[in-house]
Amino acid sequence: TSISNRLDSCITCIEPDTDPAMVLVHLACGSDQLVARLTSRSANQLNLQVGNKVWAQIKSVAVVR
Repeated sequence: TSISNRLDSCITCIEPDTDPAMVLVHLACGSDQLVARLTSRSANQLNLQVGNKVWAQIKSVAVVR
């Protein structure tokens, strides 16, 4: 992968997005918080659950402030 920015994170919340095909995954990264937007299908395939420890992989061209 070309992604070199990875943060050890924990899923704190998974909620529906305004687009029904998407979900918002809230992550705690130490004292920082991130929100990832991904397809519901991907979240289901990855079996994402609140409390899971995950790696947040961040591609700098995809960051929205």
